[in-house]
Amino acid sequence: MEKFNLLLAKLTDDETSGAEQLVPIALDVISAILEEDDSTEMRRMLNTAISAIRENLPEMMALRRIANAIENLPEDNLRENLEELIFDLREKRTRETSSVAQLASSLVRENSTVATISQSSTVLQSFFRAKESGLDFHVIVPVGDPAKEGLITAKKLANHEIDVTLIPDAAMAIAASRADLVLSGADAITREFFINKLGTTMLAIASRHYGVPFYVCARRVKFVHQENLPRRLRTISPSELNPPKSEYITAGAPLFEKTPLSLVTGVITEGGIVSPDRGIIEITEVDDG
Repeated sequence: MEKFNLLLAKLTDDETSGAEQLVPIALDVISAILEEDDSTEMRRMLNTAISAIRENLPEMMALRRIANAIENLPEDNLRENLEELIFDLREKRTRETSSVAQLASSLVRENSTVATISQSSTVLQSFFRAKESGLDFHVIVPVGDPAKEGLITAKKLANHEIDVTLIPDAAMAIAASRADLVLSGADAITREFFINKLGTTMLAIASRHYGVPFYVCARRVKFVHQENLPRRLRTISPSELNPPKSEYITAGAPLFEKTPLSLVTGVITEGGIVSPDRGIIEITEVDDG
């Protein structure tokens, strides 16, 4: 039980990792439940995990689909069904993420500059593959206040001997003007927009202005009909902005934002690159729930 609680807290308290980085942690949470002998207690813990994902990580479709799959498991042979589901989801994520990263890495050119934002494990994997293929290139990433996930991205790139420049968030237009390509992750994709960390829209607008191709890297499991998204996205805690104390000052901002697909060159999926038609992607192959 203690292991389950620690892993669940690790999952729901994380504000810097992308959805694909959190999927293995979510599956570790579910695996910890398998250590419970009593089937009734197992179901109670599963329900706790499902509720925690839906309440604390509502924008992240890859995690919400895990919650849906667990909820729909039959009670008969629950342990065996759960073990099989965990195995299948791990294998599926590895295979599909690898396909997206391989395709995205093929867009990186020798001596080019690529801009990105936040901390997308799929985008990072794309950069690692490009480096392993022998390419020399440069990456620009904003710091990503207030959580500063850009610092984590920069550190991981440097560990793979990839040159990277950290910039303040307000300099994203300058980053776009110097880039040959922009790669972004996504937590959810609808017919008309995708959801990602705050600042993505600013980078997309600047990229469009300077004629720089902007690609979103995401598995199709993140495609969702808009009506199945939460009405409100998570927000930054006012205390993180450290505002002066005054009854006339209000601090706050969303942690995530919706970026129109009209600003996107293409969405890189495990099945290929989907090009938005007039800023719209048809979403018909992935069931919502």
